[in-house]
Amino acid sequence: MNREEYSIKRNILKTEYDKKVRELNKEYALSNNKISIGDIITDHIGSIKVEAICITTPFGRDNPCCLYSGTEYTKSGKPFKNGSKRKVYQFNLIKV
Repeated sequence: MNREEYSIKRNILKTEYDKKVRELNKEYALSNNKISIGDIITDHIGSIKVEAICITTPFGRDNPCCLYSGTEYTKSGKPFKNGSKRKVYQFNLIKV
């Protein structure tokens, strides 16, 4: 085996490893997810109506979690007039 063959095999292994880790992260985060698209959730800032769910591993955390994005809602349960959107991490949820 020469240096080029080693490099090719190493890159293949790294690609396979990264793919398996992403699959494991997704499986872990979704197994701990109780939120569906359309739910209204609340964190320490306010409430949003969930429009999309993605998987992420936040900086400084070991475990992956869901990241919910959607339209901001007022305390009275109506969307803001400006239609602002924001994201909420799963570990910041206060109320579902």
